[in-house]
Amino acid sequence: LILQAQQELHLNLAESWFIGDSATDISAAANAGVTSIFVQTGPLRDGGAGELQADFVENSFAIAVELILDYYPQMAESCRSLLFQIKPGSEWAVASSCPREQRMVIALLRRELAFLGVKADIRPFDPTLPKPERVIFVGNFHSERSNDFLFQKLFSELRQEVNTMYSLTLPLRNKSLTPEPAH
Repeated sequence: LILQAQQELHLNLAESWFIGDSATDISAAANAGVTSIFVQTGPLRDGGAGELQADFVENSFAIAVELILDYYPQMAESCRSLLFQIKPGSEWAVASSCPREQRMVIALLRRELAFLGVKADIRPFDPTLPKPERVIFVGNFHSERSNDFLFQKLFSELRQEVNTMYSLTLPLRNKSLTPEPAH
């Protein structure tokens, strides 16, 4: 259906969003190359959303729309200078003490780089893999749910081992948005 809509409506899928409440929705968005937002209103609302590879996770359709129209442009602006440091073919890892935040930043960077025509490997930081040359540390806007001590320890260790490190602080979200439930 997404590809049919693309043809009939002449949509640019790289600039499109797909809001869904099921694994099928998120999978369809990923297969079509569309940025996905999983809303926790469907059958997976009480769990299981962690296994989905949605780019963003929100508590309701209204908050997902607010993300697209209000918060996403602020996030994109906050990483504008970093985007111009990312060269075609380069590899970057994103580290954050909050998995949801990490997933958001990866989706944001991939989407914005696509607009610029830059193909780079942006992936989650994995401490079990060889250290990447370039790491982006994301400041926590979910600080009440993150483990700051472990994050700071990782930051200190990697500072000595990684060639290039950037720190990215995302803007705070509008107070009307519901935060992610604590784990």
